[in-house]
Amino acid sequence: MDVAAVTKAADEAFSAFERQSRFADRTEKDTRVKIGGGFAASVGLRNSEVLQVDDALKAIVVIGVTERIREAILTEARAYRKANGRLPDGVSATTERKL
Repeated sequence: MDVAAVTKAADEAFSAFERQSRFADRTEKDTRVKIGGGFAASVGLRNSEVLQVDDALKAIVVIGVTERIREAILTEARAYRKANGRLPDGVSATTERKL
């Protein structure tokens, strides 16, 4: 095995990778899109954070059961009852008489 030839080939491949990477960065940076007719503003690509729930129980233990979480659980419990004919475990119902 010729180490010098392998090293030279690796260096050339890495140089080509760096060139392509710079070209891709420049292309992404220069991307501008005009929205609508006659507007002078243009819009470019932006990074946005996307959250996902990996473990809902761990998140609720850390956050705690807030009013919004409680309302979301009750909304989903009603949908569950509609689909399955009963409330899920952990949710109960009472009946109140009101005017």
